[in-house]
Amino acid sequence: MPPPRPTLRSLAAEAGVSVTAMSFALRNSPEISAATRDRLQRLAAVRGYRPDPHLAKLMSQLRSEKRR
Repeated sequence: MPPPRPTLRSLAAEAGVSVTAMSFALRNSPEISAATRDRLQRLAAVRGYRPDPHLAKLMSQLRSEKRR
């Protein structure tokens, strides 16, 4: 049986950061330092993290509605 698919929460716990910090890093937010962003992105790549495309689309829509 293959290992469970990594989640944002599991990656954040492994890296010792908040879920918000992990999310910011994966979205290339300037809220996170470049060094931390690189470290978290490398961890996600090594663990095989892939965002759910349906959930990503929904969250993008929600974020854009907030800015209006």
